[in-house]
Amino acid sequence: MNDLRDQDELRARARAGDRSAGCRLAELLAGQGRVEEAIAVVRALPPGAAVRNLLIRLLLRAGHIEEVRAMAYAGDITARSWLAELFAEQGRFEELGLLAAGRPHTSVARLLARSLARAGRVDEGVAVLRERAERGEPYAFDWLVDLLIENERVEQAVAVLRVRADARDGDAGHRLARLLADHGRTDEAVAVLRRRGRRSPYLLAELLTGQGRVDEAVAVLDTEAAAGHRHAMELLVDLLAAQGRIDDLRTRAEAGDSTAGGRYADWLVEHGAIDELRARTDAGDVISSVRLVPLLARRGRIDDLRELAAAGDTYAGLMALFTELDQVEAALDIVRAGGNDWHIHGRLCDRIVELLAARGRAQDALAVAETRAAEGDEDAADWVVRLRALTGSGAPQGPARPVPDAVVPPEPRRRPSFRAFRRRVARWRPGAGEHGTTP
Repeated sequence: MNDLRDQDELRARARAGDRSAGCRLAELLAGQGRVEEAIAVVRALPPGAAVRNLLIRLLLRAGHIEEVRAMAYAGDITARSWLAELFAEQGRFEELGLLAAGRPHTSVARLLARSLARAGRVDEGVAVLRERAERGEPYAFDWLVDLLIENERVEQAVAVLRVRADARDGDAGHRLARLLADHGRTDEAVAVLRRRGRRSPYLLAELLTGQGRVDEAVAVLDTEAAAGHRHAMELLVDLLAAQGRIDDLRTRAEAGDSTAGGRYADWLVEHGAIDELRARTDAGDVISSVRLVPLLARRGRIDDLRELAAAGDTYAGLMALFTELDQVEAALDIVRAGGNDWHIHGRLCDRIVELLAARGRAQDALAVAETRAAEGDEDAADWVVRLRALTGSGAPQGPARPVPDAVVPPEPRRRPSFRAFRRRVARWRPGAGEHGTTP
């Protein structure tokens, strides 16, 4: 279909009230420079948000500023926004100021302030947002601080924030401390946070650690942890580990702190301390057991896994199976002795059936699958149907999806918590720089 026929069809649909067709036709006409025709098409369409937005854009393109201005003053937010952008681009600050006046249109005032600042008229831009902030308009105070910082007026930003912080504005106090710290004034930042009590404990701990005042940072996080804040517990044990205070971590773990126990076990894994993990596992430490088994699997220590499995750790048996596929017989022994263990009656049984079938041992696979299917496993029931069809032929045949030569479980995942702070904690080492980072 050529362009004319295409436009004729769109025009017919637009006349019938099809807004989508009308907008498409108007865009085609505008692209050909026929903007007034496009405006006429849009005006004739049924009202709608898309229609109104397109009309405003076309009117501005055609230079019908007054009509758009009238729409803006009548309360059309879209018209106000488009017109404000146009005035800002053209440096028409007086008109932009009139557009921002009269109502609490803080976003337009922000645009005016930033436009003035870009033109070198920073004081005027600051005055615009300061007036709005003093009236309590939403976001005006934060935008005022942003504008001051963007234009390297840090002292003014500090003064503005300090007034709010002294009036017990929590957000202002936190931002003041961060601003001071970012400009190397850490002592002042710590003092601000100390005055705020427990309202910004994580930032306070970060700054104290960056200054090498680790005991104070630990005390801050300890207070939060004692109040039941789990994030503080996690950050505290990470801080201890990052600072090499492993004895403190071990002491907390042995006192029954499960968060410390988990982090201490992670540290043992990171340092390949298999013997200590094994000793803690033998003493009944479940966390150490969970960390030990994947480590043994990654090291290929099948005999150790077999020993744990023989002692009743079926998770170890599962890892042995994933680590070395030739251990099918041992895995079958675990299944037979496993009772109601969920590992056995879930992932392990399904994997064993898969491996047996892949090796052409359809009868053995069928026996396991039938037992599992009798317990209500739908996946196992599917295996039963397939394996029964295979047992008569004796032909070795594997499952539909490929079986890898070996599957090693991934590293245990930690719960996500204050990731940005954790990244900083990871860099905190004795002798680090002002904020804990090394050159």
